[in-house]
Amino acid sequence: MRKTTFNELREKEVINCCTGIRLGFVIDCEIDEECGRIISIIVSDLCKKLFAWPSKDQCIIICWENIQKIGEDIIVVNQEDCCVVPPPPPRKHKFW
Repeated sequence: MRKTTFNELREKEVINCCTGIRLGFVIDCEIDEECGRIISIIVSDLCKKLFAWPSKDQCIIICWENIQKIGEDIIVVNQEDCCVVPPPPPRKHKFW
């Protein structure tokens, strides 16, 4: 079993095998706190733009069960209808 870090996931492009469309890159993931498993990944195509934060229309949530293959460069998903969701809120930094 090969282990993958979140930073490695963020470097991979997500492609929908149903349509062949490039969906973007992983920007976040939802984790079940009780069992420690990934529930879904959140994808946006703005990750390569400098100082850009995705708007409500630019994020896609993909259930972990819809991921077909995680390769060296890409993540292949089977997503017939892409569910657009609002982006995750920005982190609050404490300065003291």
